[in-house]
Amino acid sequence: MLRREGLSGILLSLPSKIATDSFGAARVMVLENKLTGPLGMIPAEPNLVIRQMDESDLQRFREPESFLKERRIADFAARLKSGRRCFLALAAGRACGYGWLSRQTEIDARCGIEILPGEDEGYIYDGFVFPAFRRRGVYARLLFARLDWLQREGCQRVYSIVFSNNVPALNAHWQAGFRPYGQMSYSKIFNLRWRRKYALCPPGAGSQ
Repeated sequence: MLRREGLSGILLSLPSKIATDSFGAARVMVLENKLTGPLGMIPAEPNLVIRQMDESDLQRFREPESFLKERRIADFAARLKSGRRCFLALAAGRACGYGWLSRQTEIDARCGIEILPGEDEGYIYDGFVFPAFRRRGVYARLLFARLDWLQREGCQRVYSIVFSNNVPALNAHWQAGFRPYGQMSYSKIFNLRWRRKYALCPPGAGSQ
């Protein structure tokens, strides 16, 4: 637990063993964006539309280039019903990618961090661009769209969690004004996950 209010004051780790279905090791970075001024703009991409997703869009994820498993689509439907929001990128009516945001309590299933946003905070997560549509700046545009929405809603601080080896995603976050807030590494063996290191490093506070 950190020594600050809201999410900047509470980032709780879950129990050290968390069910998963893979193995290996990974490290994630907790990133923070203090929305203190106008967001930079990215030049428009011809034929690319980014807007909020609704339930009628879920059928788009059954198309070959934008295919998701039915379990994943059902999860998206449940998120929308719970009040969580998603921005969808479309090219010629086809889903190129998506990115979720929330102002509710969330648990990052990858690394077991509980996120508890304060009244003026938000959390962005689960951003993805389908392979056929990459290298067009779709990910960054989805990122800026979510930040813009959160800023308009009065958020002054936004958090994101990114794998440390995901260079394109990190570069997009740097471009959008995010800065490192902390990091966590863990090992995964079969169906268990062991947290190896959990360090949050906000300015003016010691690592946990």
